[in-house]
Amino acid sequence: MIEKQWYKVGGYSFCITVDSIPNLLETLTNCHPFRISEEEAKSTDETIFNLAIKESIQKPIFTGKFIVQFEGEGIYLDLYESPNGEQFFAISMQKRSIALLKLEQNSPKASLILAAGLNHQQQIFAINNTLMLLYAIHTACKNALLIHASVIACKNHGYVFLGKSGTGKSTHSQLWLQHIEQSYLLNDDNPVIRLHDNEVIVYGTPWSGKTPCYRNESMPLGGIVRLSQYPENKIERLTGAAAYAAIAPSASAIRWKQEYAEGLHSTLSKIVSHIGIYHLQCRPDKEAALLCYETISK
Repeated sequence: MIEKQWYKVGGYSFCITVDSIPNLLETLTNCHPFRISEEEAKSTDETIFNLAIKESIQKPIFTGKFIVQFEGEGIYLDLYESPNGEQFFAISMQKRSIALLKLEQNSPKASLILAAGLNHQQQIFAINNTLMLLYAIHTACKNALLIHASVIACKNHGYVFLGKSGTGKSTHSQLWLQHIEQSYLLNDDNPVIRLHDNEVIVYGTPWSGKTPCYRNESMPLGGIVRLSQYPENKIERLTGAAAYAAIAPSASAIRWKQEYAEGLHSTLSKIVSHIGIYHLQCRPDKEAALLCYETISK
């Protein structure tokens, strides 16, 4: 039995096809708000990738040269390239191999082979990380950016908070929810920022980390704030290289090909030139949220 479904995230559509794994797409609930029809997919900017998913009856076998490893929260993505130029990602969760992702050369098609015997949580974990990876790859040169951040929506604008793990992105978002009127959480882990018709828009996505916040909404980006812990609250606006350096570490690290690196650099440079970038040194308190809001929402 084959299931097929189209989705639209950040204005770009993609398709997932599942072979012989019953009801898998029905249980991919974080993606449900982003479902679209095939007809609507054809009316969007373009379908950026098509992912075919199936389950292996044995451990997938491949050969190739190791290129680079990407590490996330509990996951490792190891990129290999075969002698004929095909690229594969070996996906591991807690040091266990759970899937193999094959990218077709010069094509939007990709295939994900799930290891046999995975539980449902492991399957969904592999699929969501694959979707984020493919989305980042196929939008790298399209003025779109998948970024590790928390986003608050307030009065028809989105405000992005970013920083190293443990610096308080989600905590600061919660302070806005508690103390800033008309604010709500748009996404708490991986929103999309996109330049569209000379405007910078922030989008909710199906990927929100440990917080189940999957809003299919978008709005103008009002500002980007890099957070760091400090014994007092103070904020400054960054410009030029400092602004670029503040947001670049949080961007998806799709840089192993020159075209991806150049596309990412172009998108970051355009965002810096269009949007206010700030550094907030702060305590985790109400005054920090009020200072931030009053500064960046002007």
